[in-house]
Amino acid sequence: MAAKTRTETIRAGLFFLVAVIIFASMALWVAGSAWVRPSSTSYLVTIPHAGTLAVGDPVVVAGVPVGRVSDMNLDVNSPAPVALRVDISPAVTLRADSTARVVLLDLLGGTALEVEPGSSRMAKLAPSDTIDGLVSANAQDLLNVADRVAAQITPVMRQTKDILSNLSRRMPATVDSLARLSDSAASVADRLDKLTIGFERDLPGILTQTNRASVRAVNVLDRAARVMRQLDSLSASLNTALGAQGGNT
Repeated sequence: MAAKTRTETIRAGLFFLVAVIIFASMALWVAGSAWVRPSSTSYLVTIPHAGTLAVGDPVVVAGVPVGRVSDMNLDVNSPAPVALRVDISPAVTLRADSTARVVLLDLLGGTALEVEPGSSRMAKLAPSDTIDGLVSANAQDLLNVADRVAAQITPVMRQTKDILSNLSRRMPATVDSLARLSDSAASVADRLDKLTIGFERDLPGILTQTNRASVRAVNVLDRAARVMRQLDSLSASLNTALGAQGGNT
């Protein structure tokens, strides 16, 4: 019985010890202790304004979190008055031409510091070196732009809705007009068809009559030509009979 009690006491003590270790680890993590946090490299970022960015916000590279903002200071006399201390994973290599800007994570106002690592031909940044911050729109500016876009889109959507409504109301009349136009076109096509058939039926007779008239005209011209030749022959005979200047009279 005593051995069983001793075993239960040891188990309870071990459970309590593990709970204390877990609680202490969580407390140290929240406090920022280097014992439980992975190693990181600190850099200084100077930027004209940080918008709603705050200490603890993430630092991202290509959208992937690689660190956090650990400190923020303000110097109003500096051209870039906001100085940020950022802790970034040592697995990320930053170059001398690295830049940083504040970006919007979501429409709820979450922000992050996005770092562009720079080009591989430049020298590597040493710990505590300075990264140039670029001016970027803060979350409120982006939300204001979204509001303006929405304000411009809303009237367009309303006009589109009105146009579609008018089209739906006018559609029956339009369909009826198209039906009447189709009937008229069919009627015109039927008339043209009848006219074509009549023309094809009467064309042989017209051609026959035209040919006959042409033959008659040719015969008349032949007779006229023969009469003219006869007149010429008669005129020549008369001139011969009269002689030169009518000396045979």
